Amino acid sequence: AVRDSRDGRVLLEASPREGYSARGVVFTELAVCDPLHRQYLLLPPIPGDLAATVEDPLMRIRPHSSETFFAPQGDEAATADETSFRVIWMVQCEAKIVGFVFSSSTRQWRAIPCQSWANLLAGFVSSTGMALFYGRQCTCDYFYWLPNCQYDLKMLVLDTLRMEFSVDEPPSEAKNALFLGITMMETGEGGPRMLAGTYDMTCGNHTLWRKNGGSTSQWQKEKMVSLSPGPRDVLRCSIGNYLVLDHFGSSLLEKGLYTVDIETLQLKRVCASVHGSAYCNYPPSLSAPKVSSGY
Repeated sequence: AVRDSRDGRVLLEASPREGYSARGVVFTELAVCDPLHRQYLLLPPIPGDLAATVEDPLMRIRPHSSETFFAPQGDEAATADETSFRVIWMVQCEAKIVGFVFSSSTRQWRAIPCQSWANLLAGFVSSTGMALFYGRQCTCDYFYWLPNCQYDLKMLVLDTLRMEFSVDEPPSEAKNALFLGITMMETGEGGPRMLAGTYDMTCGNHTLWRKNGGSTSQWQKEKMVSLSPGPRDVLRCSIGNYLVLDHFGSSLLEKGLYTVDIETLQLKRVCASVHGSAYCNYPPSLSAPKVSSGY
């Protein structure tokens, strides 16, 4: 199954068989492939001493409890070659969050310092057995997850430069949108933006918030935006300064997948389909391979 894509690479995971017998599966085989050049690298298993730190993983919507994804190159981007990449493996456990990062440069896994829920969430007593956060989104060098319940109404954050977990409190006006739609974006100045939706579950009126000083600064209200003429449009994600949304057709626009420039609010139709997965920023056909399979 495809778990993530970035910079011309696709992260594949060997999915356990669906059903009750698959629930609780934590560790699976992972591979990174370059579809353009038909090359791949099978990642080594997570070492036993690291795997032993995973205790009582919480269930997710998927049959198994972990999630895997590419990390931005961050400070290594300037010196890394074209085949360099990082993969993060993480799981939410009963008492803590655990993560590991694989580097193609060293071909090894290392631990991300784990954090207990008691340290991250003041007053935390116990979980419900389900994952506390969901809906991973990436902006700049940060990953954000939205809360899966109303406990504390905070977002989980992973700083991929420091490789540290923390929590971030949204502005009070945006907390009502936590379960209705928040999309994280880039500011173009090294900080994140937050687009908070409304109660009508459409892509209509949104409030745009921004941070200028990284994950520890305060959210500042930037402006109100109205994104789409369609009453049932669905925001998929953001790509840089653009939003990606499914438009289901109207008297003004044809059905299809659209990008929206958050500055000008100009819409551009990408394709006619509103189903399946959209991949972006693939390299041109004559570019160098993105995966080195040799050890």
